[in-house]
Amino acid sequence: MYANKRTNKRKEQKDGETLRLVFQNNLIHITENRDGYFFEIGNKVFTEDIVEAVSYMMRNNTWRNEDLWQLEIPENAAVDPVKSLYWLSGGDEIWKNPLYNVKWSEFSQKYVHEFSLDVEYALDATTLSDVRQNIIDSLNLDILFEFGLKIGTM
Repeated sequence: MYANKRTNKRKEQKDGETLRLVFQNNLIHITENRDGYFFEIGNKVFTEDIVEAVSYMMRNNTWRNEDLWQLEIPENAAVDPVKSLYWLSGGDEIWKNPLYNVKWSEFSQKYVHEFSLDVEYALDATTLSDVRQNIIDSLNLDILFEFGLKIGTM
């Protein structure tokens, strides 16, 4: 789901279906079709996973007051805990940093085993703002950091 160039992973249109632009600023581009939202965030995240997108967008306080947080969650939204937990547990700053000498591939299943229900609970929401609040309540930095210490990633 990740790419270096924005155009490489743009969602393909299905059966001639058009994508409706629902939000755009200088770094975030959100479109919608019958299957839900597609998020393009900078040149970093290209995903249909709402919790992953929110997890990444929470990392940038300049986006805190954007209108995007009022977007409603579609009923058929899917979630992949591996993607969300990657960003919530430190993202590229931790998992691609040679100073930490840990690999996401070695620890991802431990995070998923411990927190997959919390990630799924985060999607029990009406708006993106609700998803953000659910993450703050159940998957905050203190909880994830403590778990990282326990399993030896920090």
